[in-house]
This record gives sequence, C-alpha cells and structure tokens, in this order.
Amino acid sequence: MSKILQDVDDHLFYYFDDIIGAYETVEKLMEGLAEVLFRLLRANLRVNFEKSDFILTQLSEIKWLGSVIQGNRVRPDQHKVEAINAMPGRRCSDLSVQCPIIAVTSPTSPR
Repeated sequence: MSKILQDVDDHLFYYFDDIIGAYETVEKLMEGLAEVLFRLLRANLRVNFEKSDFILTQLSEIKWLGSVIQGNRVRPDQHKVEAINAMPGRRCSDLSVQCPIIAVTSPTSPR
C-alpha cells in the first residue's frame, strides 16, 4: 500500500488496507478521493463500497483501526473491547497463563 499511495498528500493515512483522509473542504476531499481510487484501480485493487464510508464530518463517529474518532477525541471501540474481554480462557491476572500481546496503533502514526 505504501508504494501505491506514496506521495498522494499529507491528509491521507493508511494501515494495510484501511485508508482514511482528513480534508478541510469537500473540494479537497473529492480531489484526494479521486486520486486514491485512481491509484487503487491502476494497481488492480478493489474497494468494498459496502464496508466503506465517504464524506463524513467531525460530528460523525468514525471507526478506524479499533478506535472511534469523533471531533477531536479518539477512544477505543467498545465492541472491540467487549470482544477481547469475552475471549475464552483465563484472565491475564492469572500468572500461570501466558497473556497475549495486543498492539494498539494510533491513527496519527507516520506512514
């Protein structure tokens, strides 16, 4: 993905196949979106439009990489937290059980 989307613009963030753009105007958003879709098409990749959201505002609740972004706040996605807590087996507080390591990434991580 880094080769496909390199140097698109500074408002675009991606992690594997999850892409998010933060634009100040609808015009800039449409230009960025057109460029991203063009590059994905040129690389013979497809977009699952049923799982995609377009033209969301700061007031929208945006779910991305296990987080919920709304306004200037980022919080964990409660459904993901519940899924982790519902995992079968012993709790990590039991020292006889090896605990899984879960990596959390920030949506503002560098590309």
